[in-house]
Amino acid sequence: MAIRASARAAGLAALVAAALWTALVLAAPVLATNVVAGLISSVAAGVVVAVWHRRVSLALLASALSALLIALVISWVLPSIPGFVGHDHPPIYTPATRMTDPIGLPAFAVLLIVILGAHALRTRARTRRFRAPAHRAAVPSPRIPGPNEMVVQRTADHDRGARGGTGDP
Repeated sequence: MAIRASARAAGLAALVAAALWTALVLAAPVLATNVVAGLISSVAAGVVVAVWHRRVSLALLASALSALLIALVISWVLPSIPGFVGHDHPPIYTPATRMTDPIGLPAFAVLLIVILGAHALRTRARTRRFRAPAHRAAVPSPRIPGPNEMVVQRTADHDRGARGGTGDP
């Protein structure tokens, strides 16, 4: 249950970061003309979650989610507000803020998700390696040969020959 609560906190931090970025863009429309403000906002969400929960995976998740949410705001929400036009909109004669191409933010989110996957695989491998010796020591099992190992068993003839042929102990 703790993982779910922390994931909710990471999602909430991403949502708050995207909402703050949207409020800043509505207050100062020049922020929508480049991707840097969105990247800074998404990195800030990751830093807040990293400080709050001290888990790298949640920080990466919060940053990736906020980058995707900001890209959705640039693509869908802001063009519907008067005064903002998309980057691919034809030239217009009324003053309007031409927004940046939001492809940098989803690319940043994909990069963070790839890093998150690599971190999860590394953590899993380290956990398995850490637990393996303890598991082997706790569960003693008889030595069972593998399919390609030769098993040598002593026979009565072999014992007799080793002691000089008497055969008696």
